[in-house]
Amino acid sequence: MLVHMSSPRSYLGIAFLVCATLAVRAGVSPKSTSGPYQYGFAAAAFYADCAATNATITVGWRPANSGYCCGSIKFDTVDGTAVAGRDYAPTSGVLNFADPAAQTFNVALQPSTSTVDRTVRLRLSKIDESCVISPSEVVLTILAPRPKLEVVRANNIIRLSWPASASNYVLETLTELAPGQTWWDPVSQPPTEQNVQLTVDFQPTQPTHFFRLRRLQ
Repeated sequence: MLVHMSSPRSYLGIAFLVCATLAVRAGVSPKSTSGPYQYGFAAAAFYADCAATNATITVGWRPANSGYCCGSIKFDTVDGTAVAGRDYAPTSGVLNFADPAAQTFNVALQPSTSTVDRTVRLRLSKIDESCVISPSEVVLTILAPRPKLEVVRANNIIRLSWPASASNYVLETLTELAPGQTWWDPVSQPPTEQNVQLTVDFQPTQPTHFFRLRRLQ
């Protein structure tokens, strides 16, 4: 039996446009045409654990001309649902690129026992007005602690319990776990509260069951 708890982590790489083209015509020599410098966050979203003291943010770039590999971009942080000075330290600065390698900056975090996720907006802005930034803004999510799901089997009953403070979570189950599985079945039996724990006595119908807690939006 497996108890599976997960937090969504959806990452998306940057797709850079071609920054130089070659045109060949009769009687015309090939000529390189340089496009603008291109910058962007290396992921569509960033995540940090509630106990983390630092989040590292990666920024990628593509120079306009392979023979001239240097460029700069500004970055800063802005409150989302997180509050600067309480949940994180505001930061800003300039990233300087001297080759195609990505650069990083850090956001200092204040460990917290908050029961809700908190967000920080991350932004990139231009120094050279001709450059392209995509994406220019993403979100850093500071994840709230996830409740622990405890499982005990007695005879033909599976007892599942989790903290009563996590009443905004629902219990879900599967009998087969496939790669990329996104749909889980809700456990129809409502939980009862016992000793500051929410408890469900589950009657198994198959040899194998998977369980998870999913937070309600």
